[in-house]
Amino acid sequence: MVKVGKSKITELKKLVKDTPLKHLSPRKFAKIADAVNEEEFQKGTYIIRQGEIGKTFYIVKEGEVNVTQIKNGSALREEVLIRTLKKGSFFGEKALQRDGDKRTANIIALSEKVVCLTLDKKYFVHLIGDAAYTLWKVGRPSFSERLDIPVNQSHRFSFSSVTPFSTNSSPMEVRKSRRKTFEPLSIKDLHSIKVLGQGSFGRVELVRIYQDKKTTYALKSLRKAHIVENDEQEHVYSEKNILLKCHCPFIVELYRTFKNSKYVYMLMEACLGGELWTRLREEKQFSDSRSKFYTACVVEALDYIHQRNIAHRDIKPENLLLDSNGYVKLVDFGYAKTIELGERTWTFCGTPQYIAPEVVWNQGHDTAADLWALGILTFELLTGVPPFNSNSESKIYIKASKGIGAVEFPNYVKSPAKDIIRRLCRDKPSHRLGNMKNGINDIREHKWFTGFDWTGLQTRQLRAEYVPEVKDSHDTQHFDDFEFTRDDSAQSEHSGWDKDF
Repeated sequence: MVKVGKSKITELKKLVKDTPLKHLSPRKFAKIADAVNEEEFQKGTYIIRQGEIGKTFYIVKEGEVNVTQIKNGSALREEVLIRTLKKGSFFGEKALQRDGDKRTANIIALSEKVVCLTLDKKYFVHLIGDAAYTLWKVGRPSFSERLDIPVNQSHRFSFSSVTPFSTNSSPMEVRKSRRKTFEPLSIKDLHSIKVLGQGSFGRVELVRIYQDKKTTYALKSLRKAHIVENDEQEHVYSEKNILLKCHCPFIVELYRTFKNSKYVYMLMEACLGGELWTRLREEKQFSDSRSKFYTACVVEALDYIHQRNIAHRDIKPENLLLDSNGYVKLVDFGYAKTIELGERTWTFCGTPQYIAPEVVWNQGHDTAADLWALGILTFELLTGVPPFNSNSESKIYIKASKGIGAVEFPNYVKSPAKDIIRRLCRDKPSHRLGNMKNGINDIREHKWFTGFDWTGLQTRQLRAEYVPEVKDSHDTQHFDDFEFTRDDSAQSEHSGWDKDF
């Protein structure tokens, strides 16, 4: 332990007269002073959110914060002001006493700048301990008791082990029933409005059903001959079968498929906010809070597919589309594969800057490869470039083999963001955040996401920082212009591989 200066100890003692730190021995107090960090919060920032797992103890050093609570049974998530805390006040201690305890109230920065001294749970528990906490607590109520919040009546949420979307505005059963309405549909019933993208594989068009002029969809057309020439049949079927199983608001919806002699088609949900990659290139980089929001959307998508033993294997900004509300949806499941628990696969696939080491070195991989890619994605969102980058693929792999520890982070990337990236990009898959005992919840509970409204995200009540302008269902301003030409040169293909489309 580094020796702590007397000035820091003296400053801390002035703030802890009415906190559980006041009873510590001089030796333990010195250790606490060394472990204390200082964090700043802007006005309106949620320092703590009701329902999240407790990880940190706070003492207000400068400014004021509001304590609020969400009313039980409130569909609008109405918050009630409980009290205001000033300099020297503390919060967050109760949820640290037992593993899994959740915050019973929100703490919101009231002043233009709020400075808090923070102490991680491991130091709070090991240095303060139950005895000291009990001694301090005698004769005074706990934090939640001071707020008159009975534990058995507090508003709490939990992440389902199966799916966290039970309260979503478009639940799984609604999505399933909606797909049934497309069963009688023929490819001839679709009217093309504009080409959204095209390449050697085919193209993606914005279409509508002739009888419905208001609702639009994305129609992905794939050349059958090109698929056979490149031996991509398995990947195309994998995308079709996996997407038809997915009912997740953070994954693009596939409604049904078609085929003819030249093409196989996928009728999908239209996300008119454009590619996240395009947005990133225009803005160079995203703020910490905005990067956090986009990363959280991908976390929800990965949680959904990983619980079903599905690895996406091509996480990158190009495969993330923005909807009209500014939420991100994961697309392009061409490399996705079901990998049963305890098994591995050896296919080499993905985008060089995002490929995990175990894939590069042919060691066998599973869903943990997506967690490495999530760390790379987070870095790119924050900085505008991936951490391992070069014009040469081999040089990219050499850089990646040196590990994320060899990467120099820009000064503006905050410490919690650096930490989550490093934990996601551990060389050993079993050591990666999200691939251990608590699974994806370890990512949700990481310090970078302190105060983040996961319930608001999952129920889509959390407003995105950036909401793309989308005038109506025909607005394609966020996509490049492509000349619309009817492609009669595509070869017919009759091998029958597409019999199940």
